[in-house]
Amino acid sequence: MQKIPIHELKRRLSELVAQAEKGTPLLITRHSRVVAQLLPPDAHVHNGSRFGRGAPAPLFKARTKGRYLDVVADDRRGGWDER
Repeated sequence: MQKIPIHELKRRLSELVAQAEKGTPLLITRHSRVVAQLLPPDAHVHNGSRFGRGAPAPLFKARTKGRYLDVVADDRRGGWDER
């Protein structure tokens, strides 16, 4: 694996990403210590024919008569209240 200082990564990002895309893993270093890896994508990752074409679905299927505000308030407090 090739070690690349982070300042060099910033300067040559496009070139190094292309290199990783071709299969060469890179170790990113800061002050000679490895802090990250840049790896090629997994070959088994598959995006289906509908990838990126999803439509947002409504959160509630029925009318809430304003109760959705309680749900939002509970969420902001950090969870559901025990009732």
